[in-house]
Amino acid sequence: MLSPLEGARVLELIITFGAAVAVVWSFLKWVWPLIRTGATTLVAFKNAVLGTDEVIHPDTGKTLVPAQPGLGSRVASIEVTLSELVRTNHRLDGLEGRVDSLERASAERTAARTETVELLRVVDTALKTQPPEE
Repeated sequence: MLSPLEGARVLELIITFGAAVAVVWSFLKWVWPLIRTGATTLVAFKNAVLGTDEVIHPDTGKTLVPAQPGLGSRVASIEVTLSELVRTNHRLDGLEGRVDSLERASAERTAARTETVELLRVVDTALKTQPPEE
């Protein structure tokens, strides 16, 4: 039979082992998912900033995943596109002024034609009411 001192030591070992298991279980349950999430986020951030290489199947040589450019080259591409858009916008502003002037000229010609038609109607009406003297 165990003496009380030896029994206390066995109980101490059982409690220590249980505490160690509880610590490992708690780590695996709460801390490890946070570490995995953080690592996944860090890898995604690195891939977004630096870009990724293409993934090629070793047997067939086919591209499984195309290469993704890094953030710098994508921003540069956006800047080029934006500068082209600004140039096009300036060109359209110039064309808008030209279209406005053409519309005004067309409206003036239409008004002049309307006045001419009205004048010809008045002359026609006058000729019908008073025939020309010969």
